[in-house]
Amino acid sequence: MKIALAGIVTCITALICGCTTTVRTSPDSLSIGPAAVSHLPPRVVALANGYPSEAQQRFSTPPYTLIIEQKQMTDTAIEMLRRALEKNPGARGRGPAKKVVLKVRSPRAAGPYPTPGVAITLDAQFGDGSQASVTGNGYSARGADRSFEAALLNALNRLLGDPHFIAYMKR
Repeated sequence: MKIALAGIVTCITALICGCTTTVRTSPDSLSIGPAAVSHLPPRVVALANGYPSEAQQRFSTPPYTLIIEQKQMTDTAIEMLRRALEKNPGARGRGPAKKVVLKVRSPRAAGPYPTPGVAITLDAQFGDGSQASVTGNGYSARGADRSFEAALLNALNRLLGDPHFIAYMKR
């Protein structure tokens, strides 16, 4: 009887713990295409993370609870954008260096359950005080990590086409 009870407790514990996962994104999974930055003038761009320390957020997408580390996800976005901007011909161009502070926030399900996918908001604060905010949706059958990477890629592509971002880069 004690063995059966211990087995039940172990199964319930495993089930509860197994339904919570920390999302880990990587800049190596996806990349911004060269066409997405080809319209920008060559500039040196300093990219920074708007989170001074890790900021976790939890949200539920049944049957899972996802733990999102927003600083880590922003670091992924920064690296993806840095790589794309470096590939822009003349990336070390003339003109003053630009500063962009990024912040990934509001991770959420893309729609009501059972709609697949996730969404994020990407805030960009520019060195001149102007700003832009874009959203990105993503879905991957390979899990939450890849879904958030797809959402980051989508948001970064939207940022690169955002009129506020383009105007700042051209000043």
